Amino acid sequence: MLLAILTLCSALADDASDTRDAAVRKYLASRLEAGPLRITTVSSNGYGAVSTSTVNTWTVYQGQNTIIGTSKFAELVNDKERTADLEKRKGVANGVAYGLLGAGLVSAGVGVYELTLPPKTRYGMGEGFVPGIVLTSVGTGLLLGALYVPAYSRAHREYVPNWYSEEQASGLVDDYNSAKMKELGVTKDDVLGYLKERSQVDLTVTPFLAVNQVGVNVTF
Repeated sequence: MLLAILTLCSALADDASDTRDAAVRKYLASRLEAGPLRITTVSSNGYGAVSTSTVNTWTVYQGQNTIIGTSKFAELVNDKERTADLEKRKGVANGVAYGLLGAGLVSAGVGVYELTLPPKTRYGMGEGFVPGIVLTSVGTGLLLGALYVPAYSRAHREYVPNWYSEEQASGLVDDYNSAKMKELGVTKDDVLGYLKERSQVDLTVTPFLAVNQVGVNVTF
């Protein structure tokens, strides 16, 4: 009887441990971190000389160092005002892009038509040659602008430091992580215990993204 009771207790403990581990894994996959970001660009000139430039900044990560944009961050931390503002800016950018696209198609179409007019000069050029070249060039520029505007707008919108200070983001991250832990029913000790059982390297509480960096980044 005693053996049966001990076996049952052991099984219940294992089930509880599995449930806790599943909750910890879910937390680690969804947790946020405001941490440093190093951006390095490599360029070369026409003579083959290579130069590099590095910018040290910060951004927001989710889970295992996955960078997220402003829209997702604002949604996760329930910043409704910022979410609405970003959606409005996205709509404006798309409207401008569609306007440029329409104008570009019309301008390029008229330009191509002008270039097809029959020759009426001794040089064999159509009467619409010059305006055709001008309109086609303008149309091409407008079409390129229609592609550039949404891309630039998205890059500007989704770069978190454009909309939050690092201090603001860190505060929102802490609130989000605390709420997520409470929602999943896990504690700091649960997370540390889970990581210690599965890692043979020292844990660090300072987030860092770098090549050849080995370790587990943890912030509660």
